[in-house]
Amino acid sequence: ENEYPVIKSGVHEQSVTGRGVHVYFENNEGLTQVIDIIKGLDIKASKNNYVVVNPETDLDEVTELPEVLWTFYQTNKSNGRKVANNNDLNDFTIHELDMIVDGFGEEGTRNNNMSLLVWTLISLGFSKRQLYAVVRLANSHSGLTDSEIEKTVETSWRKWTNGN
Repeated sequence: ENEYPVIKSGVHEQSVTGRGVHVYFENNEGLTQVIDIIKGLDIKASKNNYVVVNPETDLDEVTELPEVLWTFYQTNKSNGRKVANNNDLNDFTIHELDMIVDGFGEEGTRNNNMSLLVWTLISLGFSKRQLYAVVRLANSHSGLTDSEIEKTVETSWRKWTNGN
């Protein structure tokens, strides 16, 4: 925001993890997704990626990507890890679904990864009962406590259903 105050012109939303912010702009320039374009900043622009959007966020307010941000992207895109746009549906994967088989990953990342899985499943239309079943299956490889699972599922479900 300090270096590129024009970022404030995008539609802003707190991330589901609470650790970051999503800023939405419209762009038809064929961006390639770049992770850590600069430390802590990801450009999510792959057809094989998505961001869970709060149902209350008004995406009708999204404006065109400002030229200065397009220039920033062009200048810095080689700094991060690239994720190619892949139109071959046979190669389509959702990383979070790999967690069902492989677990939530290394200690220090497990709760965050569990949260990503929960939000992915919610956005795919899973019921709360189904969420618990899948998360417990994934956790059989991870060892999180029942209270950690319950806290994540219940908090996410409340946010998704607006407390219902």
